[in-house]
Amino acid sequence: MRAVSIDTKVSTSAEAPDPAERSPRPRRGGSGRRMRRPVAFLLAAAFFFGPAVAFGLGERPQEIENRRLRPLPSVSEG
Repeated sequence: MRAVSIDTKVSTSAEAPDPAERSPRPRRGGSGRRMRRPVAFLLAAAFFFGPAVAFGLGERPQEIENRRLRPLPSVSEG
């Protein structure tokens, strides 16, 4: 009979990799993540609050398709 050796270092896809065997992830640019968050926040703020700021500065919507614009609801109308 022939002796069979079993390799215990082989990992399957169901097992988590050993942290000692993992290679460290290469870093890109360093400050990329720090710059993305404020830029995304400013773009989101401009998207959500831009129309309100424009209305406050006097920009009013214009009529489209030969229809009169409906008036804005008042606070007392609910």
